[in-house]
Amino acid sequence: MNRNMNLPAIQRIAMEFERENDMMDQRQEMMDDAIDDTFEDEEEETDEIVNQVLDEIGVDLSQSVWHPKGAHLILCS
Repeated sequence: MNRNMNLPAIQRIAMEFERENDMMDQRQEMMDDAIDDTFEDEEEETDEIVNQVLDEIGVDLSQSVWHPKGAHLILCS
C-alpha cells in the first residue's frame, strides 16, 4: 500500500486545500461584513423614517397606552 502512495503529492494537495480553504474563509468573512453593514444602514434609515412619520402624526411611543378594555396598562419603550 505504501508503495502506491505518493507522499509528496498528497502533502502538496493537502497544503493547496488548506490555502484554498483559508481564502474561502477570508472571502466569507468579507461578504458577511458587507451584508451586516448593508442591513445595519437599512435598519437605521428605516428607524429614522418611522420616527419622522410618527412625529408628523403626533404619536409618542414613550407614553403609556391603556388597553382598550381599560383593564391593563401597556408600557411602550
